[in-house]
Amino acid sequence: MENLTISFIKSLKSRIPFTKEAYFGDSVLKGFGIRCQGKSLTYVFKYRNQFKQQRTYTIGSAFNLAPEEARNIAKQLFAKVSNGEDPAHDKQSNRKALTVAELCDWYMQEGTSHKKASTLAIDAGRIRNHIKPLIGKEPVKNVTRGIVEKMMLDIINGKGITVKQASDKPRGVTNVTGGNTAASRTVQLLGAIFTFAEHRGIITGNPAHGIKKPKSNVKDVFLDIDDIKVLGSILNSDKHQTLHKSAVDAIKLILLTGCRKNEILTLKWEYVDLPNQCFHFPDTKTGKQIRPFGVGALQLLKELETHKSSVWVFPASSGKNHYQGLPRTFAALLKTNKEGSSEPLLPKTGVTIHTLRHTFASIGADMGYTEFTLAGLLGHKKRGTVTNRYSHAVDKSLIAAADCISLRINNALEGKDPASAEIINIAKGKGA
Repeated sequence: MENLTISFIKSLKSRIPFTKEAYFGDSVLKGFGIRCQGKSLTYVFKYRNQFKQQRTYTIGSAFNLAPEEARNIAKQLFAKVSNGEDPAHDKQSNRKALTVAELCDWYMQEGTSHKKASTLAIDAGRIRNHIKPLIGKEPVKNVTRGIVEKMMLDIINGKGITVKQASDKPRGVTNVTGGNTAASRTVQLLGAIFTFAEHRGIITGNPAHGIKKPKSNVKDVFLDIDDIKVLGSILNSDKHQTLHKSAVDAIKLILLTGCRKNEILTLKWEYVDLPNQCFHFPDTKTGKQIRPFGVGALQLLKELETHKSSVWVFPASSGKNHYQGLPRTFAALLKTNKEGSSEPLLPKTGVTIHTLRHTFASIGADMGYTEFTLAGLLGHKKRGTVTNRYSHAVDKSLIAAADCISLRINNALEGKDPASAEIINIAKGKGA
């Protein structure tokens, strides 16, 4: 028995994940407790109904409810049980009649503790923009594979969905477009939501499983060496170096490392290990990582360090946060026209910040590096072997690969012959 306080709940969160299910009963209120399993911490209320049957009522996730809030709910349940009611049975009966929209809300409250905030925001958007408008009113038990397939087709065809929400647009209405990618990802999410319902006894089969999803309409766009030279001429112009210094340097660092946009924008100096040429990321899309970077990135980071004025490598121009205007500024830079012409210097279409990450991988592949090596440089999950998880130092062979790729890209940015330069070991002070 434990007094379920905020500090005790925090101590449980620090022990996640739990390899075995554990239960801690509250020393203050009989029947109230917390169940720990995997990455989930769930408040529950245990009691016996009027037929002396053991019941467990799930109150909610410890990630969404403070212990005192959950205890208050448990007190209300205790009162109902004392009056001869069976809250768990009533809840189960009600849930058999719940709609898809209600199930989505329940899933977002209790079935997403393993997901990152950025993923939750995307999930919420797909639920709000596609699932609820198209099948939200359907009772969960009535949803068939055919209903899910029709929803998928409607999303592919962009069936004129409109969503009323807070918006700068007139009357607060946002038009939501569809497409293959949106349809495929939404069906995948709906499958996870129905699996959540299966595990809670609401349905006995998943109508979203086994549906053939459309191929993604997202194209892998990347820049070749000539494109990088053009981009370098834009970034290195006196005008942009003055007006958009943080954006220019962030763009270069993403291109030189293959890191994700948010990994670079939220980069703190405490994560940067210059002597060992690696980033110590406390959290990434695939968890905590040590990520190598090459000599081309090292040169830029050493230059940025001489002007360090914040905990952030790329601080905001005002306030204490990091720089956040990169997508907008990058799009504006890509519109730079040829002198005396309306034609852009870099006419390639579909270029985004993420294109820079693709470009790093493409250049590395062209230089003959294996998929396994590139996975290590990009921080892909497939590189997560036992050695990689428990090592506190980065693989020197990865640093050597990062050196070659980043220097090739850096030479192109500077307008030089990418294959002509020699690698300078700045980390050891040679040639600096």
